[in-house]
Amino acid sequence: MARDSHGTTSIFRTLSGAFLALLLCGAPVPAGAQQNCPALTVYTGDLPPFNFTTDDGSFDGLAVELLVRMSQMAGCRIDPASFQAPFWPRALRETLRTPNSMIFSLARTHERENDFRWVGPIGCLRLGLVARKDRHIVISDIGELAHYNIGTIRDSAPAAILRTLLPPGADNLTELGTNQQQFGMLKLGRVDLITQSESAFRDILKHRGMNPADYEIIYVLNRLELYYAFNRDTDPAYLARLQLALGELKKPGPDGGSEYERIRARHTPSCPEAGTTPRQ
Repeated sequence: MARDSHGTTSIFRTLSGAFLALLLCGAPVPAGAQQNCPALTVYTGDLPPFNFTTDDGSFDGLAVELLVRMSQMAGCRIDPASFQAPFWPRALRETLRTPNSMIFSLARTHERENDFRWVGPIGCLRLGLVARKDRHIVISDIGELAHYNIGTIRDSAPAAILRTLLPPGADNLTELGTNQQQFGMLKLGRVDLITQSESAFRDILKHRGMNPADYEIIYVLNRLELYYAFNRDTDPAYLARLQLALGELKKPGPDGGSEYERIRARHTPSCPEAGTTPRQ
């Protein structure tokens, strides 16, 4: 099938008009369509305000609420109680090799483009380097990154971006499995910097009982768009329904606002502009 610049198949344009009318009006999907629902395995992680685990062990955030609404419109209700949150590297590996699995929120990068099928964008974030304020670290040039030990999540977009920015053969990245490990290493001074979302790092600090006033974003690396990423063997027709639902949620209503904007406003501000370096 023909694909657009993001690899989206022409299946989006081949769904029946009657089905689209029902979907776009938010009406119930016909029973036949509801039966064509993959039994999804859903992986997520800790990226507030998009997705995070609450104190009672449930999942919340912009991407969680949005996915539930999209799945309702697509006729395949997804229950957040079934979500799994293993270490992020494991979640990525399982999604890559397991049909009918998905992971969110995942940065859509050039390196990952052909590894998944994508539905989105959900939103965006600015990726920065976090330091302890008492270290008084200042980064004025990208070349200075090589002088610091940087903690990052293994197999993450930040790790891939840093490898493109650091000199060939640089060995100053410490790869870790979780946000908790990142912040623990930073607090103890075992790494100088860590990579984190500008919108998430203060929430994570508070959740860990650490004082956000003691830490700061000292350098913005990149602006990333976030998506729901699916194993490539997931039914394209189902993904088309989800993408159409997201498009409908983003359409302005009579008051000029959209349901997507109302959901976003409950969780996060609008997307910031690109940061210090060009988008990769």
